[in-house]
Amino acid sequence: RPEERERFLEADRHYREGFRDLQDGFYDRAMKAFETAIAIEPRHELALFYYKRASARREELISDWMIEGRRYREKNMYSRCMAALEKVIKAVPNAQDLRRRESEALREECETLNEVN
Repeated sequence: RPEERERFLEADRHYREGFRDLQDGFYDRAMKAFETAIAIEPRHELALFYYKRASARREELISDWMIEGRRYREKNMYSRCMAALEKVIKAVPNAQDLRRRESEALREECETLNEVN
């Protein structure tokens, strides 16, 4: 049927955009493109698969930035601590998210210590 084919082609276009973004490391953009593809065609298996992959990679990055921020804090490298934690804050838009709240508190601590030293 032409309308099904048209719908699949539209979903596939979004999937390809998402795949390129995923390869380039733009995980949020990739996830949005995959979500669009899935909304258009819920059975798009590659979009589903790579959405999960992009989401997992994004979560890994957030964890890495948090660990990096703590390590810089321990080494008294406060500017770098703030920069790493700022990445977490930007990546986690939900103000109630525990990772964001923890990152904001540690960033403030690093900022205060940076001003003192």
